[in-house]
Amino acid sequence: MAIPGESESRFGRLPMLFIALATAGVVLLIALGGLALMRNIRGSQGATSTKVGGLAPDITVTDESGKQVRLSDYRGKSVLLNFRTTWCGYCRQEAPELQAAYEAEPELVIMPVNVREDAPTVAGYAKELGLTLPMFLDESGDAATAYDVRGIPASFFIGPDGRVFAKAVGPLTASRIRDYLAERE
Repeated sequence: MAIPGESESRFGRLPMLFIALATAGVVLLIALGGLALMRNIRGSQGATSTKVGGLAPDITVTDESGKQVRLSDYRGKSVLLNFRTTWCGYCRQEAPELQAAYEAEPELVIMPVNVREDAPTVAGYAKELGLTLPMFLDESGDAATAYDVRGIPASFFIGPDGRVFAKAVGPLTASRIRDYLAERE
């Protein structure tokens, strides 16, 4: 047998418990929403950005021998990261210019990254054009996605500090590459 008034107080606390839990849930949802919004504004890479002045996203690509290479392996050096394909006419036009820059600018690491292509295709292309500079593969397209590549060729000049100091869409010439490097100094 219940004591008069006891059941009322026990059930009287139940709505307060529901209100407290509901309030905590709403606060948690607002906090998570704010966090998601901040990540969306800043991008999924956090402090990295393909914008000039931003810290270049670290990517992993494959070299001609099948070895994985990370962009950060070249930290401390200037890098020309060049996204391309073998079937692109502008890329074909640009290839001898990259080769000339490779030979003339030994302090510059040139990384031609072939997007969604396999090693035999890229090796045949390099042989056909007489290219001796190293070629890299982004078979999955993940590296190009990290750099938000929307047109090719797309080039990103990255300083020794790992920050993007210039970018270009369209074919480069050896003299334009020298100009970008001179602007950096």
